Amino acid sequence: MIKGIAAAIIFLLLFYLAVRAKAGNNQYRSEQAIVDSPMAEALTQLIGIAGGIYLSLIMGASFLGIEAPEKVIILGAAIDPLAAASIGLALVQPILLCILRKF
Repeated sequence: MIKGIAAAIIFLLLFYLAVRAKAGNNQYRSEQAIVDSPMAEALTQLIGIAGGIYLSLIMGASFLGIEAPEKVIILGAAIDPLAAASIGLALVQPILLCILRKF
């Protein structure tokens, strides 16, 4: 129970930081473009990036002949492990870019 709550809190924190970093990256890159909502654009990009990573992982796994489990149970929900990995990578990527930009 405690592990599930801790995992949910970590996921929500990563999600919040990723959306905030992505919105900041969008404003940094396109100061001339008019955007209705930077958060909406950030969410759209995060979902698109996660989808691209997922497709790449599926193609790589099928090309290499790697058998991944059908579903894993995370926080009581059955999730495709490649989808969970792609969402995790998509959430971590803008945070790392934001950190690396400061150095």
